[in-house]
Amino acid sequence: MNARGWWKWALLWLVGGLLFAWLAVPASGNVPSSPPAPVATPAPVQVCFQDGTAGYAGTRDTYLDRSSPTTPFGSLDTLRASGDAGQVMLLSFDLSAIPSNAQVQSAYLRLYAVERSAVAGISLSAHQVYRAWQEEQATWNSASAGTTWGAPGCNSTVTDRAATAVSSAQVNAVNTWVQWDITPLVQLWINDPARNYGLVLRGAGDSSVRYGFRSSESANITQRPQLCLTYVVPANQWGQIVGKVWHDRNGDGILQVGEPALAGARLELWRGQQKLSEYTTTSSGAYAFSTLVPDTYTVIEVNPPGYRSTTPDSRTVAVAAGETVRVDFGDQLVSPPKTSLLPLLGSRFGAVTPTPAPTPYWRPGTGLSDKQVNALLRFSDACDRAYAGVDELGLFRTLNGGQSWERRGLDYSVLEMVLVPWNNAYLFAATWGAGVMHSADGGASWIAMNAGLEGHHWLYAIAMDPWRNTLYAGTADSGVYKSTNGGTSWSPVNNGLTDLAIRALAIDPAAGQSVVYAGTLAHGVFKSTDGGASWQNIGPANVRVRDIEIDPLNPSIIFVATDDGVYRSSDGGGSWPPTYHKLAGTRVNALALLRTGTDVSSPLVIYAGREEYGVYVSRDGGASWEAMNTGLPAGTSVRSLIVGGTGAGCPRLYAGTRAGGVWVWR
Repeated sequence: MNARGWWKWALLWLVGGLLFAWLAVPASGNVPSSPPAPVATPAPVQVCFQDGTAGYAGTRDTYLDRSSPTTPFGSLDTLRASGDAGQVMLLSFDLSAIPSNAQVQSAYLRLYAVERSAVAGISLSAHQVYRAWQEEQATWNSASAGTTWGAPGCNSTVTDRAATAVSSAQVNAVNTWVQWDITPLVQLWINDPARNYGLVLRGAGDSSVRYGFRSSESANITQRPQLCLTYVVPANQWGQIVGKVWHDRNGDGILQVGEPALAGARLELWRGQQKLSEYTTTSSGAYAFSTLVPDTYTVIEVNPPGYRSTTPDSRTVAVAAGETVRVDFGDQLVSPPKTSLLPLLGSRFGAVTPTPAPTPYWRPGTGLSDKQVNALLRFSDACDRAYAGVDELGLFRTLNGGQSWERRGLDYSVLEMVLVPWNNAYLFAATWGAGVMHSADGGASWIAMNAGLEGHHWLYAIAMDPWRNTLYAGTADSGVYKSTNGGTSWSPVNNGLTDLAIRALAIDPAAGQSVVYAGTLAHGVFKSTDGGASWQNIGPANVRVRDIEIDPLNPSIIFVATDDGVYRSSDGGGSWPPTYHKLAGTRVNALALLRTGTDVSSPLVIYAGREEYGVYVSRDGGASWEAMNTGLPAGTSVRSLIVGGTGAGCPRLYAGTRAGGVWVWR
């Protein structure tokens, strides 16, 4: 550039700058502020309520029949409706899991039609019910025992039901779903739960036509009544869980100045048994789970490789509307094993000394160190999560393979537990003094289910066939009781039982609830092949039974723990060969079976928990036994055992003891 042309470039720069400034200033002349933060759109939540699915058990349903005005039909697997409204259906759903401020976008009732009296259609209208009714007591004349309808058949439009239908549907086929849009009614129930008495479905059309639908008692879970809804919670009602994972250098579980953040930790967010999200920390160690509807959540931390936990790996917290809850996790670096110079020199010259695999032994956990553990129950999908039934203290739970245990509730001795295989939070417990107790949230809350068990609340055993909604309970001195409606009501089934002191129960996994074994106080095992309608004593003779275990791959093979050792039958209890009567003369409290393969030719391993002698194992199907007590205190009495699971670290063996809590073999 020459000296005389510089002013041209300066002028061009000045004009360009003024033009840019003029374009950047808004018409008002004010400097623009930062753009407003976008308003979050509420995320729709979709849920279907159906008994037996995801642990739900809140459906009540029955039908009323003009031709049988005093007969209740609540226990049947079919609901019926007729074109002349001489048969009408009652249904209600527990909606307490829905947030009270939810805005319902859609709600559909769905019933599966399975039978009809003629090839013709009818219209079924859904009406709000105004008064309380009882599933097991409702009849054409009465809403419940001692309370009549305003008009028979739930037909008073003043006291029984709404005159105007919320929805109608045409029914003209079977083996198909029928659907009603009941969105405004569900919104009403969520806004005012006290008005949720369900609905009644009334027919119109040909008086001779009747249709049948699956009820909540149906053996086919997938065809039971459904209530499917979509709702949102206002964005300003969302909560969040935030926290940090840090390197706890001194291992005291307290985040202190100078302790750094930790990358590589995986955080999982769970609501009940549903995994919602997960996040792996970066160098900041921070995590956040946002846009959470008000509810109770569990955050689980999976440590980075080479670290051990100094704080609990699982934390359950309640998140209120608009609340931020903080949950931090501490991990400490595991000290590397000491090494000698020889392996280092060997590797330098090509001769590497292999590191031997660690030898397993019994290890105790924390939280149950001095407790008597009567029962153990492993989650259906993991070997590092389990429940423990404790003497006088109810239920405990571990989520980290028995390293630590947390109390879940229930102030009674738990003698045995069962759960449905598709929901690890849906539990039934046999208790000493409280009868059958039920929890749908992993033991956080409990309800008694003892209708028909009055006066017989001292239970040793419980068994369940979840596919048929059937349970059996073994009482201290009143024999076996059976429920065919998921524990709602019970009846004795003792025909042929000559010993009513029941100590153990087992259901044949292949035959379902029809083949049941009951172990007694003094007369061995009884067997029923008709669902408890009749029993036959099959031996072993004159022994006290403590436990019965059935080979899941070959149900003809049965092992029985008794006060006189272990017995085995290979023909469903038809015979008990003396060559398989092992550990004779000593009390065996518990057994656990493990198939090491997926077919009946794979080795069968049996573990036995003995009184004062710890744990013994047989690796040849019960022919011979040896002690496996490394790490277990001498004289330990083992009261309960579980084994199994898939995934890393499995299978895993847990032993519940008389006064030492739970020990884990690993």
